[in-house]
Amino acid sequence: MQGGPSLGIVIDLAGGCTEYGSVRLLSHCYRLQNFHSSMKHTERQIVDIEDDAERIAAIRKIRKLMDFWRIAPSELRGRPVPVVHEPAEIRYRHPVTLEVWDGQGAQPQWLRHALLKEGYTVEELRPAGQSTSSAEQVGMD
Repeated sequence: MQGGPSLGIVIDLAGGCTEYGSVRLLSHCYRLQNFHSSMKHTERQIVDIEDDAERIAAIRKIRKLMDFWRIAPSELRGRPVPVVHEPAEIRYRHPVTLEVWDGQGAQPQWLRHALLKEGYTVEELRPAGQSTSSAEQVGMD
């Protein structure tokens, strides 16, 4: 620099400039600030594009699942339809404790105990009014 006081400029990493320098240096500083601002904007755009790509992938996955399960878009609107499970028919009832079993899953301990230790028969443990089909007699139920 010719003549006059020596002027400097301080540039921080956040893109700010402190005015200590000549017009030429300040011009470079402001260009750097604009570049830094532009870079931040570009980074935000990249993040938005990545989010859009994830969103598009999620939509594809949802559409595939809807096709697989044959779910119509109209089924997704409004209140969900409650799934009502009808209670299974009671197949066995202990006459004293009134414990019941619908025949689903593992045989309960009370039923084994009633048959093996208490001396009840299968017919005695069936609720009144239930008849035995030939499939049940052979163990096909």
